[in-house]
Amino acid sequence: MKKWFLSFLCVLLVILKVNAQEKIDLSGYWWYTTDRISDPSALVDKVGERISLPNSILANGKGSVAPLDTKRGGLLNDASYFYDSFMSKSYQRGEIKLSSLPEPEINYVGSVWYWKSFFVPKGWKKSRIIFFLGRPHIKTTVYVNGKAIGHSIISSLPHQCDVTPYLTFGSINQIAIKVDNEIRNLALSTSSHFASSVFQNDWNGVGGKIELQARAKQTVLKVKIGKYDEQKHSLQVFLQGDNGFDKGLKFLLEDSPVKVLDVEDRPAQEGLMTREYHLLCFLDRWDDSHPNTYELSMVVKRDTLCTFFGIRDISVKEGQCYINGHYVSFHGAVVDRDFSLTASLSTNVDFWFDLFRHYKEFGVNAIRFHGLCPPEAAFTAADCLGFYLEMESSSLLSQTGNSSLKIPVNIIKETKRIVDIYGNHPSLVMIIAPKGTHGKSLKKEDDWIKAMDQYDPRRIYCEVTDENNLAWNYVGEGKVNENHRELNVITPVLLER
Repeated sequence: MKKWFLSFLCVLLVILKVNAQEKIDLSGYWWYTTDRISDPSALVDKVGERISLPNSILANGKGSVAPLDTKRGGLLNDASYFYDSFMSKSYQRGEIKLSSLPEPEINYVGSVWYWKSFFVPKGWKKSRIIFFLGRPHIKTTVYVNGKAIGHSIISSLPHQCDVTPYLTFGSINQIAIKVDNEIRNLALSTSSHFASSVFQNDWNGVGGKIELQARAKQTVLKVKIGKYDEQKHSLQVFLQGDNGFDKGLKFLLEDSPVKVLDVEDRPAQEGLMTREYHLLCFLDRWDDSHPNTYELSMVVKRDTLCTFFGIRDISVKEGQCYINGHYVSFHGAVVDRDFSLTASLSTNVDFWFDLFRHYKEFGVNAIRFHGLCPPEAAFTAADCLGFYLEMESSSLLSQTGNSSLKIPVNIIKETKRIVDIYGNHPSLVMIIAPKGTHGKSLKKEDDWIKAMDQYDPRRIYCEVTDENNLAWNYVGEGKVNENHRELNVITPVLLER
C-alpha cells in the first residue's frame, strides 16, 4: 500500500510539474533604463536599475517633475494656470501642475527599456510559445534575444506575439520591451484621450499578466458564446483556430464533460478555421439579481483554453431596455480615472470587487467608463456581482489631429478586438463610440454601429452626438438626454433590434 501511494505521489508530482511548465510567470523584478538604445542586444551586458513589473514608472517612484515645455496631452493651459494662487507657484518654478488631481507629482514622458533573462524548458520545443503582456501602455515593441518581434499601439488590450522561432530551448533567453508614451512619437493630437495626462492615460509601463504561454501547434484561438436555447438546453459556441484544431477537441463545463449536439463549418475568418458547435448544457440566466456565471474549457491535446461567460439577452422596446425580457433601469455613474491614485487602472480583481460592491450598496448598478476600456479584472468582478459595465471605445480619433467625419478603420478594428477578448463577459452591456466623435452627423458615422452590430450583436452600440446626447440607431434620429453631469445617472440609449 505504501509503495502504491509513493508511486501515485510521484506521478502526481510529474503531472503538476508539466502543468506548471505550461506558463512561465515573468512578473517581478526587471531591469530598466531610460537611455537611448539603438541595439537591443547590448542590453545583455548593460547594468540598469531594478523595477517591479507589472506596474508603471510612477508607481515605482521613478521619474521627475515635468518641465514646462513638455510635449504631452491634456495639460491645463488656461489663464488660471498663470494667475490662480494654487497653479501659479508651479509656473514660477518652471514646472507643470497637472489639472488631474490624482496625477502624481512626478512623471515620465519618453521611451523606457525593460529587459529580463529567463530559462525556456527543452520540453517546450514542440509547442507554440506566446509572449503575453496583459495591459502595456502606450506603444510597445518586443525583442527576443536582440531580434524585433513586433510592436503594438493599443490602450487597453493585451499585446500577444508568437516568439517560438526566436527562442533557444533548454537555455537562457533574454526578452526586452521598449515602451513609449511620448505623443509626438505616436502621431497623436494633444487633445487625444488616448494619451492625455488629464485623463491619466499617459503612464509608461505594463499592467496585468506578464508571462510566456506554451500552446499547441494547432489549437483554439478565439471563443464566442452565442445564444442559449432553453427548450433544447443547447448552447451555441463559435470557435476559431488553426486548421485541424477540432481533432480530439473536448468541451468541459465547470470541469465536467459536455455532449456535442451538432457541429457546422463556417467560412474562415482572418485565415482561421471557424466552426459552430451546439452543446448540451443546463444553464441559468445572468442579471444583476442572479449573477450566474460559468467556465467553459476547450481541450485540444494538452492545450486548454478557458472562457468565463453568462447567459443574458439585451433588447430595446420603445426606448426601454430589457434584459432577459425584464425591464431594467441603469442607475449609474460616469467615471474617468479619478478613483485611481496610481495613474493607471488596477488589474486586481479584489480592487474592482470592492469598488462595485460599494456602488451597489448605494443603489448604483452600472458604470460608464469614459474614454477607455477597463481591464479584464473589472469584467470578472462585475460578472460575479451582477454589475453592468458601459465603456467607450478607446479614443484614437484624434490621431494626427485628423477631424475627418469618417471614423478611422482602427477604431472599428480595436473595438472588434475588445469584443473578441472581453465579449463573453455578460457584464459588458454597452459600448459607446469615442467621445471625440460628438457634434457630427451620425448619418456619416453609422458605419461604426452597423459594423459592430453585425460583428457581435450581444450588446448595445451607440454614439455621442454632442456633449449631452447619445444616438443609438442607424440614421441619427434617436437621441436621449444623458444628464450625467448634474444627476450622475446614466440614461440607457440603445439600438433597436
